[in-house]
Amino acid sequence: MRSPACARPSAIATAPWPIAYAADLADQVAAGETVMSRIALIVESSREAASREPRPEPVPAPPKGLNDDRLGAAVRAAQALSERASRRREGRAA
Repeated sequence: MRSPACARPSAIATAPWPIAYAADLADQVAAGETVMSRIALIVESSREAASREPRPEPVPAPPKGLNDDRLGAAVRAAQALSERASRRREGRAA
């Protein structure tokens, strides 16, 4: 026994819904392509605008001077003082 779909194969081909579905699908694809092309234009124009913007120049490091040496010496002295104080608290005098 054959199924009803096999008995009438031309019924599917002549039904109006596949044609309407295919036309609707084609319209949706065309609309999607339009949206994608607009997005591509937006991305391209934003890249062009970004390339025209001036880049900020990096800030040069300040030159090492006398103050840096003094600051380093002060830090080392503070660390040594802190170590001496901690040894005194533990009972080990310097």
